[in-house]
Parts: sequence; structure tokens; C-alpha cells
Amino acid sequence: MHQQSKSMGLELADDSSELVWIMREANSIVAGNIGGRYLYANVYRYWNYASQLQEFASSQKPLIIYDLDCFTPAQITPLTFENRPDAPYPIPIIDTRSLKEYDELKLAQSHEKIYDSICQQIADYIVIDLGLDLQNTKEVATYLQKINFLNNCDFRSSNSVTLILEINNRYYLADLSQEIVTKVIWDNLPVAELKQIIANNPDFNFVLLSSFTKLPAVKQKLKREFSNSLFIPNIETNDFSSIWEKKLGIKFPLFGQHLDDISFFVRSAGQDLEISLPSQICYEGQQEAIVYGKYARKGGELEQHFPLKTPDVTLPFKINKEPFIDAQTDKEQAYKIENQYFADTPELSIKIRFRIKPGLTPKLEVLDENERILHSTLIDHEHIEVSTTLGFIPMSEIREFRTQKSKKNIQILSESNFYRDFESFCQFLYTHWKTSLDRDITNRISDFRSTSKPILLPILNNCYLPQIYQNYSLLERVLENLLNYRLTPQKSTSPDRKQAMNKAHKNLLLILGDSYALTSRINNLDFLFDQNLLTRSRVLNWDERLRTAAKVSCSIQRQDLYLKLFNEYTMYRNKKFYKTDVYMWGYARLLLWYVDINNTSLLEIYKQHFDIIVSHCLSLNANIPSEKSYIRDALIALIYMLTFREISPQFVEKDSSAYNQAQKLCDSLQTTPILSRKANIEDPLNQLFEQLLDGSATQEQVRNMIEID
Repeated sequence: MHQQSKSMGLELADDSSELVWIMREANSIVAGNIGGRYLYANVYRYWNYASQLQEFASSQKPLIIYDLDCFTPAQITPLTFENRPDAPYPIPIIDTRSLKEYDELKLAQSHEKIYDSICQQIADYIVIDLGLDLQNTKEVATYLQKINFLNNCDFRSSNSVTLILEINNRYYLADLSQEIVTKVIWDNLPVAELKQIIANNPDFNFVLLSSFTKLPAVKQKLKREFSNSLFIPNIETNDFSSIWEKKLGIKFPLFGQHLDDISFFVRSAGQDLEISLPSQICYEGQQEAIVYGKYARKGGELEQHFPLKTPDVTLPFKINKEPFIDAQTDKEQAYKIENQYFADTPELSIKIRFRIKPGLTPKLEVLDENERILHSTLIDHEHIEVSTTLGFIPMSEIREFRTQKSKKNIQILSESNFYRDFESFCQFLYTHWKTSLDRDITNRISDFRSTSKPILLPILNNCYLPQIYQNYSLLERVLENLLNYRLTPQKSTSPDRKQAMNKAHKNLLLILGDSYALTSRINNLDFLFDQNLLTRSRVLNWDERLRTAAKVSCSIQRQDLYLKLFNEYTMYRNKKFYKTDVYMWGYARLLLWYVDINNTSLLEIYKQHFDIIVSHCLSLNANIPSEKSYIRDALIALIYMLTFREISPQFVEKDSSAYNQAQKLCDSLQTTPILSRKANIEDPLNQLFEQLLDGSATQEQVRNMIEID
């Protein structure tokens, strides 16, 4: 490896100046952005501990590796194995074609959050032990994160270690006992969740990698808890250098990879044709695999070539049956092909070629009949320009709305005093919630609420906001206690105090709700969705609690909890949740702010909900103001649900029972148009809904509709 790698990474004695990147498992289009040689993270980890993992490499079960020392992966990627006569051990095989199938194997809490919580709690111990002001906790925690303190803690020869800390330009010696560090680590490890995942997925083998296991007591506890269901390698040994030396001599592949399902779509004789690449496994370090896209002609015969009669053409394409989304712009991509020879050859017969050699940058190319390579590139795919009328709001437009809304508000955050004010507020609650008088707590909450503004952030766009995340971490520790206990009046509470506590309770909910996706760093907000509480006849600030639950449903887990309320009965309103105006308000906003319409697993749920909501609306009287308000939000929800047509044309298709019932609802609202000041359109919502049903909505209507807040 390159000599500069001495400062970072692992240097291998192979007399090569080449850098090898370690990257998370990804499809071949993403891998093409690396621009050099790479190894997948799970492959690298496997070869690190290959001699210890052979029981699993010889098993028929796929292997799941949880590596808590790495950033949280976007997807879980199981490893399968293949025996090779030239390799010292079975080689891992990567398959990125259906990674969403393994979402249930994900840990709810990020690896970063686990480590941050450990540093925070160790900092608590240090600050108390040194007799420092509690306000120094954040600085100590940040320092521990920066130095990766676990790498400096060797408890093999002593039960304690001493750290040198710099706080406010002064140096301190902090003694950390193995007992304290072990307790903090153990309290933060997702042991119960791992046990549940393993119990629910007996067809997989599981391995846990973490520097936490360097502590003997932590490793022993894990072995007692999991017995043989979770393997914990000895991470003090590493096989990779010796494996690399053997590879240089024998030339065996370090891994194989299934070729992704890549499809392009063209129109021919009024029909959509799918040009697909064949399935096969390619191997790192082996001869480059060259495959061509093919489509089926009318007789079933496979064909590679298709005509290009214009200077350029833009083809929609999918990878692993889903649109490819650019990680930087969050926009769907299309494949643009240009005929640079158009002046001389206006008509070409072209074919798509894919060249792949795992571990190196793949190449997607277009060739004409003379084997000349045409210009081609990925561009943002504008769904909305495909036709003059539409039957749904395109997901690309909703995604663009989320991106622009978030960018705008992140900019506002950076230009305001929010960081300072929010930090002061969180520090006060965290430091004083146990000791201060109720009056001080309620006044501080109300004061902050009076000056704060909503921060509508549907997505964070990979933004790094450490100041805010740290403060939400403090807030997380007091939220549930304040909302469920401290700010809940008792029978003996005086009327004046009761009113003040109710106001503070509501204001704290508003502060939390108005943070939207910033709350993604709060690990546990499940108490907001508590069915046992929300279904009671008496609930403090029920409306605002439910509205807040919708506002913070930025994760799939929270969305799932919100949707589970749909058919539940609440005695607070004496009806099912979906029949309440507050729940329907949140339901509609979830679809705009957060829901991943490309997630096919949601289709059946929303099909059922569509029918139920339409049926309920048909039972209401739009001339009654409260019922008209409900119908307004229900129509917004129904309009956004039609976006599922983008991935499933059968969703509320014409002449289906769902379509006929929806048309019946539109007919019933002819004389009572439902207008919305929150939607930037002049037409009634029921008219837009009817036009979308029939596929006759204009692009301008669609663009304006998605501006609703």
C-alpha cells in the first residue's frame, strides 16, 4: 500500500503504491463512484478473523456481522461462502440485489449513538469524581469521543487506568475503574435487541465485533448471555496481512459478487421494453466480466440492439428493482445516451455493455454497431416532464420538496441564535429537572417556547449537526419523565398550578414536535405512541401528543408505531384513531414529510387504509364544519397515497372497487367543494383528487400541491 497510509489505515508489505479503500457493501453503480480499488467492509472483517470464523464459513446459513467499531451501515448485508481450491479458506460472496429483505436485522440504535452514550455516561462519572461543574460534562464527553478512549484503556494488567484531560485550559488526571467502564458499556449494549433478532432469525449465523469486548468482563457477560448464538472473535489477533501475502502468491479472489439486477426501459411500438443484464457471480481479482443488456422481442427471442434515431435519449433505469437515488442530491437518476456522430450517422443500432471486476470501478457503456463507444452519463430524472397530465404526485417531486425544505431550514438554523438558546434550555432541564421547583421548570419551558420556531426538517441530507445532537441527547434523558410524570398534575394540585403545568406540558410537546427530523438522534420516543395511554378516556394534551407523534415520525420504526394506531379504539374520542381529525392530520403529513413511497412492503397497508378512509368520508356530512375539516385532511392523505401508483400501476386502478368508491366520494362532494388554504392551489382538493384518479391532473397542480406544510 501507499507510504502515506502509515498515518491512517493498514500498510501491507507488497511493494505497491496502490490504495485499497474499505467501503460499505453497495450496488455496482455506487461502487463506480469510488474511482479506485476497494474491498467491502464485511469482506475485510471476515479475512481479519478468517481462522476463527471457519465454523460459519462451512455452514449453509448466511453470516451476519455486527461491527460496532464501524459507522452504522445503511443496509445489513449477509455473507454466504464458496469453496475455492486456490484459496486457504472459503471466500465470501456478496449479494446486494435484495438488501431490504434484511431490514429486520438492523439495530434500532446507531453504532454512533451507542458510543456517544457510553462517552456521555463516562463523562458523568469523571465530572462528579473530579468535583467539576456539571456544565463541563459535554466538553469531557466530546474529548473522550475525540481520543477514542477505549483504545487507551488496557485493563489486562490493572483494574484502573488514568486519563489526562484538558478542561478549560487546565489538565486533570481522571482515574477510570474497569468496573465502572464495564457497567457503562454493558448498560448501553443492545443486548436485549440482539437476543430478539437472533431468536427471530434462526436461519442466520451472527458475529459481534467490537473493541468493547477487549474488556474481559464485557466479553464474559456476552458469552453468558448468548451462549453459542452469537460468536465473539478475539479481535486482538488479525489474519489479514498473512491472507494478503498468500493472495499475492496464489492469486485467489478475496470475494465474489452477484451482478446487480440492472434494467433500462425504452418505448417501442407503444410498449415499454425492459433491457436487463443477466445474472451471474463475478470475482475480485479475476478476469473482467463483460455482459450485455438484453430484452425479449415479441416471439420471446432475446435481442441486444435497439435503435437510436435522435441526437440523445434519456432512459429510465432501475437497479435491484428500485430507482437509483443519488446520495448527494437525493434525486432519482436516469441514463442519458448521446450520439456524438449524429451529423454523419443520424440512425444507430446500439447496445448497453457492463464491464465489472469486483474490487475495481465498474463501467457502464453504450456501443453502436461499429463498436464505437457513445457518450453516456447519469442525470437527474425529471418524472414530471414525461407527460402533460398525471395520475399521481411523482415521488421525485415529493423528495425534492423534502430536500429543499430541509436545506432552507438548516440555513435558517445556522443564521439564528437557535444553537445557543436550545443548548441553554436543554442544559437547564438536564441539570435541574430533579432539583428545581415545578414553577421554575414550567416557566423555563414556556419562555423557550415563546421564542422558538418550528424547524420543518423532513430529511437531514447527511447533515452533521453535533451541537444540536448533543443537546437532544441531554433532552432525551428527561423527556419521558417530564411528560409522563413531573408535568402531570395530581388531584391535590391547586387550580393555578394545574393550569401552569398543563401549559408547560403542552409547550414541551410543541417544542419536541417542532423539531421534526432533528429528533432522529433521540433513541426512545416510543412513549409518545403508547397505545395504553392514548386509548384512555383521560389523557393530558391528547391532541398535541398525537400531533407531536406524527411530527417526529422520521424513522421507519416511529412511522410503524403511528400506523399501528390506525384501527385502534380510543376512549378519549370514543372512536377509532383514523376517524379522529388529529390522527388524520398527522397521517397526511407523514406521507408528505417522511414515508418512503418506494417501499413496496407498505403497499398492502396503504391499499387497506385507502379503502377505509374513503368509506369513512362517505359517511360524513361535508356541511358540518368539524366533518368538513376531517375530509380536508383525508383528501390530502388520499392524494398522496396515489403516489404508490408510481411503483404499482394497479394501486387504485380504473374500474377497480377502490377506484369506484373514490369516484363516488368525488361525486358526493360536487356541491360542497373542499378548499385548503394550506395547499397552494386554487382548485378544491376534491377536484384535484378526481383529476389524479383519472390521470388528468396538470403538472402545475401537482407542483403546487406538494408545497403544503
